[in-house]
Amino acid sequence: MRSRCTESQSLPVRRAGFTLLELLIVVAVIGILLGFLGINLTGDGAAAMGAAQRTVGSLLQQTRMQAIMNGAEARLLICNDPDDNERFQRFLRVAVYREEPYTDENDNGKHDSDEPFSDIDGDGSRGEAWIPVDEGVTLSDGVLIVPSQADFNNMAKVGGGQTWDADAYSVWENTEDFRFGSEPSQSYAYLSFTSRGTTGRYLIALSVGEPQPMENGFSYIFTNPSDLVGLRTRPYGTYVNLFSVHDF
Repeated sequence: MRSRCTESQSLPVRRAGFTLLELLIVVAVIGILLGFLGINLTGDGAAAMGAAQRTVGSLLQQTRMQAIMNGAEARLLICNDPDDNERFQRFLRVAVYREEPYTDENDNGKHDSDEPFSDIDGDGSRGEAWIPVDEGVTLSDGVLIVPSQADFNNMAKVGGGQTWDADAYSVWENTEDFRFGSEPSQSYAYLSFTSRGTTGRYLIALSVGEPQPMENGFSYIFTNPSDLVGLRTRPYGTYVNLFSVHDF
């Protein structure tokens, strides 16, 4: 007769818990599900905001490179004129500082290679001019750059009586009026890069919004405080992407 001890030793041993492979599969499935859930939670404007974030990031890099290549200050300008419904907080343009004004013979608002710099006012002194490097970019409909807190309080509101996050406003270096070529003078908010490619700590917030016609001009409605992405610049010239309201 075999002993009970021998019988017990011949029985298969059951393992407790999961193998590493099983755990990795579970984690991967959870990650995929959370990814789909995150896309759904960000609303219909998620794709448009992602595209706008990439566009602004590209413009920041372009502004920095223009400053370094030209050995001069370069600025990323954002239209800050609330009377311009098409451009307000949607139109961006890169401009580079020049120490001498130029004659814009074809009125395209740019200094072309065949247009020499010249002493426009004839006083013999050096002046200054901000030269746009391209025609500018307008973000897609429905996506707006969130104004600074002061401008937001004056001209914007949040849909459905919701509360806007206290940190989710754009932070600019300053605002100034610019006139390019035959275009009318307009107010632009801006941030600048030095000739070494450095900048300050600024914030560009992007959200889903739309203009709301009023008796005197427009107000701007931001439909969902959770639909928010952004970019934060760093002093040595790079930037970091912000992917949700919690990153602000």
